[in-house]
Amino acid sequence: MKIGAARSYTWRMTRRGRGRPPHPGILTPAEERVLEELRRGGTNAEIAVRLGVTLDTVKFHISNMLGKLGLENRRQLAAWRPEPRRRLFGLLAVPGALEPVGRVLVWAGVAAAGTATVAVVAVVLIALAGLGDSEEQVAQAPTPTPTATPTPAPATATPTTTATPSTVPTPTATPTATPTPTATPTATPTPAPTATPTAFRYDSYDIMGAVATAGSYAFLADPADTASAVTTYEALRDGTTTALLIHKSDAHGASQATLYDAVEAGDLFEWHEADDCFVRYKVTAVKPDPAGAAPRKLLAVEWMTYAYMGCSGAVQANAVAIVDWGELPDLGGVSLTVPIRHGPYQIVPEGWSGAVEEPEYHRPVDFTWVPATYLGNPDLAVARTFPYWREPTLPAGWTLVWLSRGDVLDPAYGYTAGYARPGEGYGFRIIGRFDSDRGWAEEASWDDGLGVRETRVIQGRPAQVIYSPPGPHQSATFPVIVWIHDPATGTEHAVHGEAGILRGGNVDAVIAIARSLFESPNPQ
Repeated sequence: MKIGAARSYTWRMTRRGRGRPPHPGILTPAEERVLEELRRGGTNAEIAVRLGVTLDTVKFHISNMLGKLGLENRRQLAAWRPEPRRRLFGLLAVPGALEPVGRVLVWAGVAAAGTATVAVVAVVLIALAGLGDSEEQVAQAPTPTPTATPTPAPATATPTTTATPSTVPTPTATPTATPTPTATPTATPTPAPTATPTAFRYDSYDIMGAVATAGSYAFLADPADTASAVTTYEALRDGTTTALLIHKSDAHGASQATLYDAVEAGDLFEWHEADDCFVRYKVTAVKPDPAGAAPRKLLAVEWMTYAYMGCSGAVQANAVAIVDWGELPDLGGVSLTVPIRHGPYQIVPEGWSGAVEEPEYHRPVDFTWVPATYLGNPDLAVARTFPYWREPTLPAGWTLVWLSRGDVLDPAYGYTAGYARPGEGYGFRIIGRFDSDRGWAEEASWDDGLGVRETRVIQGRPAQVIYSPPGPHQSATFPVIVWIHDPATGTEHAVHGEAGILRGGNVDAVIAIARSLFESPNPQ
């Protein structure tokens, strides 16, 4: 599968500056296309196919339109029509508000000539432009889209700058660079030993599963069978691997028994062979140390995150790997250089056009189609009967204000709940549903960092967030959304920040709400 020209969650730059192209309506052109297809009918997946975009792109646009327009469900959105607006197409159609200016133009034309007339025409054009701007602001006052950035930096709008970075750095073409024999050692493919006290070098992958020497290890398909060592890179990340058997001494012969004996269920670690070949695992259980003279640790594991572009086929027995037990950084954003998979989420660098993993479709065993039904008078007793219901810990003064049985983004098995403070229409919404569509490739950043997508681990579960990070292009109106996938149930809960204090860079506030969905008294 390839990522085509269609980009998700983006507002494209124009040649004149940053932000989405000027548009006179409340909705962006991309949103209008999605709305037009929504009126034609069909599921989000069908709309995505017709438009040639990803499923999450369609969901995002529908969610954003519901928030902008103050609507509750797809039915209301399909029935919505914009208010008629007057458009200015020249001096022949002068609005009533400009009649005094028109009279000035007539008298000035009679009384003056040459440069005086040109000056008055310029005044009229400026007035027309000013009125157009003010009309745009009035029409878009309730629109929470990042239509402008604080630093437009028009000098960066050169059309060729974004297309050529990969070809600019060619210092090897200069004749003076040829007599430099010292450049060859940098081509070593193995990672250098790290000085971190929680990251250890291993240099022997034991496909027999014995793991009898320092620096050896094996991933197993069955923790009860040391002869079940997996032999391919694909098996490290496709769910085949269920255990790690590792020697307590690293490749340098240094004992790391103290750390390994302190490992607990829920801990995360990263097996890292290269920047485009690594897997992050979650420890699901600590098994008894295997018998024998060699000090070894046996852990039940499941994958959580991986990079797949740099390794495939048979695992190299002598390849050097780093096993890191320290705090692992979040991935994504503008720094992402290779595609990664994080639970059900596949994230690729901005503008990625290479191969990606195929998405997957899952359906719950007890699936029942439930059309979205809006419930105007929210009742917690009723809400608690909804499939996948989870209750958030609410900020002070916030309350449940509306409910919808069925997912308003895709009228299937799930619910949507809206929360706000008294007197406010929208604060945030929570969508709980079975996560049927998984692995769709989505970009890690767009518009030079105006918006980013990053991985998180929330309550031991894979999660992803989008927000506008601090920086010259940060947008205070950018929507903050947090998705959490629960592998045990196959469900996903999304928290959409809609109030001003839950937008822009305020991702931690939305994460706190999302985290509470998996805290007591909710199911753990």
